[in-house]
Amino acid sequence: MTPLTPTFIATDIDVLAETTGRVAVLVTPDGKLDTGARRVNRLTKGALQRFIASEKFEKLSEGKAVSMAYPTGMAADAVDVVKLGRNPGIEKARKAGAEIAKLGAAQAVTVLAGNLKHVADLAFGCATRSYTFTDHKTDVPDDAVTLTVMSTAPDAAS
Repeated sequence: MTPLTPTFIATDIDVLAETTGRVAVLVTPDGKLDTGARRVNRLTKGALQRFIASEKFEKLSEGKAVSMAYPTGMAADAVDVVKLGRNPGIEKARKAGAEIAKLGAAQAVTVLAGNLKHVADLAFGCATRSYTFTDHKTDVPDDAVTLTVMSTAPDAAS
């Protein structure tokens, strides 16, 4: 199997309502939302903010993720909320990427990374968690999983 190759693009909040697959939103441990997360919150009629105010988000450790299935106002199958600071270490960024890939197995994933410092490491975590060795398997799915990372600095991340 060809390893997953992420696509880095500039953040475009206008396409979020029509984005299919899964959308991963990064939220800081203190509950601050960046531009992309605020748009997701608006599209879901405040569901993201209600989750952030919940005890479940409070107990969630940094780098972990929780899914909100079938979000109202969006074409996505789920919104994955990842608790991660804006300046995580490389290990935490890769761990968060692996969490995103675990939740979005075999689906297109769009990550709203905003101004995250280690965007490339987050994408690396997604790619390594998504890798499967299929050379000697007979039942291999034809669908290629895609990873799109929206960032404020896509050229630097790629």
